[in-house]
Amino acid sequence: MSPISALFTRHSFSKPISRVHPKFFSTISSPIEYSLSQPIYTIWASNTGLGKTLISAGLAISFLSPHSPHFLSSTTPSKFIYLKPVQTGFPIESDSRFVYRKFSQLFLRNPPQFSVLASNHVLQTSIPASEAVLGSGFGMASENSDNSGAGSLRFGLDNEKVGKLGRGFMEFGLESEKVGKFKNGFHNLGWFEERKLHAEGGDGVVKELICKTTYGWKQALSPHLAAEKEAAVVGDSELLGMLKNCLGIGLESGVEQVQGEEVGVLTVIETAGGVASPGPSGTLQCDLYRPFRLPAVLVGDGRLGGISGTISAYESLKLRGYDVVAVVLQDHGLANEMPLFSYLQNRVPVLVFPPVPQDMSDNLVQWFEDSRSVFNFLKEIMLSTFLERMQRLLDMPKKARDILWWPFTQHKLVPEENVTVIDSRCGENFAVHKVQNYGLISQQFDACASWWTQGPDATLQIELARDMGYAAARFGHVMFPENVYEPALECAELLLDGVGKGWASRTFFSDNGSTAIEIALKMAFRKFVFDHGIVWDHLKSNTAQSCIEFKVLALRGSYHGDTLGAMEAQAPSSYTGFFQHP
Repeated sequence: MSPISALFTRHSFSKPISRVHPKFFSTISSPIEYSLSQPIYTIWASNTGLGKTLISAGLAISFLSPHSPHFLSSTTPSKFIYLKPVQTGFPIESDSRFVYRKFSQLFLRNPPQFSVLASNHVLQTSIPASEAVLGSGFGMASENSDNSGAGSLRFGLDNEKVGKLGRGFMEFGLESEKVGKFKNGFHNLGWFEERKLHAEGGDGVVKELICKTTYGWKQALSPHLAAEKEAAVVGDSELLGMLKNCLGIGLESGVEQVQGEEVGVLTVIETAGGVASPGPSGTLQCDLYRPFRLPAVLVGDGRLGGISGTISAYESLKLRGYDVVAVVLQDHGLANEMPLFSYLQNRVPVLVFPPVPQDMSDNLVQWFEDSRSVFNFLKEIMLSTFLERMQRLLDMPKKARDILWWPFTQHKLVPEENVTVIDSRCGENFAVHKVQNYGLISQQFDACASWWTQGPDATLQIELARDMGYAAARFGHVMFPENVYEPALECAELLLDGVGKGWASRTFFSDNGSTAIEIALKMAFRKFVFDHGIVWDHLKSNTAQSCIEFKVLALRGSYHGDTLGAMEAQAPSSYTGFFQHP
């Protein structure tokens, strides 16, 4: 891929243009929130160099074509949005630009009867990456001049190449208001290119392809290394805030997102490297993007050794609560898809693409053409899965009221619109589905400590998932009497050396708090009898004359659980009255 810097001249331009909306330059630390009025997917890979960007480009081509049962008709505007939050090796490597250019090439080869406005934006880059685009010393020059290096370059397509397309145009430039602003080692580059593709005699409908790179670094290294070496580190919350802003692109007026069973906007977010590759701050990307918990497409490895890497990547995503809707891989002649079919057991479809040719003389045009049916199938899986998920979320409140019996609840006082639909959890926040404008996933703080106890933070949540998965895989279920296994013994030792230190000598495990209270009462009664020398045989033979009354002290307003014995050990309340406890 040619350097973007080749597209620029060192001259000033008299007519700068501005195409980047200011809101996409702001960063926020507000809670994660995104709309379900459009399908949004993340594109992951089991390793680097497996073709994530080829998949993204193919999806763009497939979605903006009119041949799909879940796609709005060719006479309806539609929009495909490609987001690349983290790009290293920039500007020589620019995945958003690859999607933008590849779509344009294939459109020009076989133009449909509608127009497409295609654009590619690069928002923030490190200083070395900016200088690579604009020339050495740009940073110092623009810091002293608001308009230095700002402007645009327009030129028409050669008429011989236009053919039946009529006149097209391309624009390159910088947003003049943003040039020269620096923060934390980043330059607000605001660079864009735009191209209108249309055919003579078309129906006048304009579809959109929007490609964006939010952060770019020059060195082609793992993001955490490139950020450190170029002194441009972006925090997780800032990166997610920028991504959240970009997800609002599809909500702009002019395109109907969902009409019945048809979808008008599709957004894909392409990650960098492998599933567990570090992000700019060093956080693993599978953890970095977890607050969104967007459904995933996993690009597997069809090469020798790729089966293991693909399964490991899949398990890493599932362990963190991601929904993987499809696994895709290139055919390298090793039939890697067969063991994957067997392992996944039809839980996730596995799609195989033709091998990418070594000869790139046709710019992969034939490969995309040969892969069209697979891309169409993948697109249909993504769109149908989205529609099914959205319908399920919409149906859950009514179904819950119909078939669930909630504790401590007067059901007639809970209208359907007051039922909280929890899609997932990340740390101390629930991801809650709110029914408005086709649905919204929004963070809601879990304040349940008044009932039970507060949940773990996001880091501990992943550690718990790993430990629980390990224990389940190692032991499954173990009947406890007369048996011992390592986790139970270790937990008992920790309890005795912690809360039980100085007074407890044994640990008794129960499955919940309510039965634990009853077990503790049984132990207390038994100890009382033992300490006072009461002979049970005498009680059995002379019960009427030797009846002993036990009394248990309880806190007023206390609550210990819902089993009858635990309720008996509580002061009278609405939870222990006649209708609750005979």
